[in-house]
Amino acid sequence: SLHWVGRDSMFNANFFRSRPPEEAYRAYFSELVTMIEHGGFDVLAHADLPKRVGYDVYGSFESRTYETELRKVWQACLDHNIIPEINTKSLRMNVGRAHPDDEALRWYAEMGGQGVSVGSDAHNTGSLGFGTKDALHSALQCGLSGIVQFRQRELVGWTKLVES
Repeated sequence: SLHWVGRDSMFNANFFRSRPPEEAYRAYFSELVTMIEHGGFDVLAHADLPKRVGYDVYGSFESRTYETELRKVWQACLDHNIIPEINTKSLRMNVGRAHPDDEALRWYAEMGGQGVSVGSDAHNTGSLGFGTKDALHSALQCGLSGIVQFRQRELVGWTKLVES
């Protein structure tokens, strides 16, 4: 996961207050592509993380505005065999949409992405697994075919998605 752009934390609202949304989000996505291309990991967590704080500052986050940047993120993932995660933490926040949202997931599937990982970003037991069923449903509806599981950087499972 990417939590910083340069010296700026994506959890600090001042990063967003000090610049227009296009500049903030594009800086993040550019840094994210650089991180993916550097590699050394298997799962990309919460690809659009800045919407957590940015949404509260700007009042919105629309994936379509950043389609070009998100497609670059997806292409880098595909090129480097990195699996994106559907992260459900933002379902528990004001933004109310998973990371990434369905629109961005559809682009990933259109570009050839097949599988994702799912995480609830739980920092306490009460949030463990929150939104997992919604994430699985979204993955299937967006054209993704499976959920992958890693253990010690080894792909240990591929679960085919089916409508429940």
